[in-house]
Amino acid sequence: MIDLNFLVKTQPILSLCVVAILLELTLRSPFAALVRPFRKLTVLTHEYGHLAGCVLTGGKVRQLVISEDLHGNEGTAFCSGGLLLFYVNTGYLGAVAFGCFLLATSSVPSPRTLLIGSFALMTLMVAGPMLRSLLVKNMRLRAFTSLLWLLLLVFCAALAMPLIANQASARVTIFALGAVHTSLSVRAIFTLISLCAERHKGNDAAVMGRLTRTPAMLWALLWLIMSLAMILITLDPNIRAQLLHKISVLF
Repeated sequence: MIDLNFLVKTQPILSLCVVAILLELTLRSPFAALVRPFRKLTVLTHEYGHLAGCVLTGGKVRQLVISEDLHGNEGTAFCSGGLLLFYVNTGYLGAVAFGCFLLATSSVPSPRTLLIGSFALMTLMVAGPMLRSLLVKNMRLRAFTSLLWLLLLVFCAALAMPLIANQASARVTIFALGAVHTSLSVRAIFTLISLCAERHKGNDAAVMGRLTRTPAMLWALLWLIMSLAMILITLDPNIRAQLLHKISVLF
């Protein structure tokens, strides 16, 4: 029998690749709906990334809308002020960063407490916009449906808690959550690259292209490279040690 805890600790990059492959197979199967709550969370972390970037550059948050179209889940963050050139970049990168945070959490000595905290954080992140949407007349049905998905996710988490009574199980669980989230975030960037190839104008890369007078594809590829770099730095201790050494030399 495969020791998942040992595999996650010794071969995190391989483990992430396995999760990504299984996730892709699930998305192409009749069970794709099982991934829906995690896709919604990915959309939310993307939009929260925009909002965080806006606030950090002195802007104000106006509204967060999570909608759904023929292409799947998508969202829109409405901000005023702030440095647009900065916070357009923090959407896709913010979603990947949150996944990397979960992956990094799996390597701490006592991941169970952090796992429970991560469950609570993710629940609040998903619940906030949904509950607010219930107050909007033309969005109530959609918000109610999304809320049912959230309750299903919380129910599954509650069922899983007895299974993660020890630190090893907690480590595997939080790594799996981080791997799913990171994989979906990177997959979204590949979808963005496809949209750029079709010259789709309603996406973050197209906005950056208009702001900087550069090809939108350039930004999509740049975000992909930066995302893969973040994942490697998070999972590979040798790369992380070399990077920290170079930073310490510079400063």
